[in-house]
Amino acid sequence: MTDKLSELLKYIQKTNPSMDRKRLIEELSKCRYSAVALVMVCENDRNILQNRKSMVY
Repeated sequence: MTDKLSELLKYIQKTNPSMDRKRLIEELSKCRYSAVALVMVCENDRNILQNRKSMVY
C-alpha cells in the first residue's frame, strides 16, 4: 500500500506540488468513489505511458 500511495502522490504533485502524504490520505478518506476514480486514472495513465501516448503529461 505504501508504494502505491507514494506513486499516487507523485502523480498528484505534478499538478499540485503542495500536496503531501498526510493531506493526500485525508483527502482520499473523504470520498471513496473519488479515491477509486483517481487510482483508476493513474493506472490507466501508467499503461498509456508505456506506449508513450499519454495525454495527461
